[in-house]
Amino acid sequence: MNIKFSSSVILVKNIVTSREFYEELLGQTVMMDNGPNVIYEGGFSIWQRDAALGIIFEDTPKPNIENALPAFELYFESSSLEQAWKRCSINPERVIHPIMEHPWGQQGFRIYDPDGFIIEVSEPLPVMVQRFIKEGYSMAQIAEKSGMPESLVCFMAEQSD
Repeated sequence: MNIKFSSSVILVKNIVTSREFYEELLGQTVMMDNGPNVIYEGGFSIWQRDAALGIIFEDTPKPNIENALPAFELYFESSSLEQAWKRCSINPERVIHPIMEHPWGQQGFRIYDPDGFIIEVSEPLPVMVQRFIKEGYSMAQIAEKSGMPESLVCFMAEQSD
């Protein structure tokens, strides 16, 4: 038996508000719209919480999932990180942190979605590699800083040309 990961689904309080956030702010494309369940290209879905809990738990007691937040993060990438930050930081109450360099060298920022889930938007790793090359780092230095094998760093450097 082979079990293969297929998708992440987050349960949201208000499907309309969440759709606006993911589609208008983050620019996600709907692959399938089933009303209370929306599937996006890229492998994640949102599901209206009350509908989901009714189906998942039927006649058993429903858990208090409010206490589970913010124990979940959705990860997105943007080659235009500054533009993404400008767009996503217009609501300061949602900002966790502005663009920063993570310990492994990748730059990114984090915000909350309407339900309090953590959203990370970071530069793709090949963009990070190119940034370090422009800053004068050697392939070995990039590999050491990022924790990636040097062969992968070299591959990413070649792909970004």
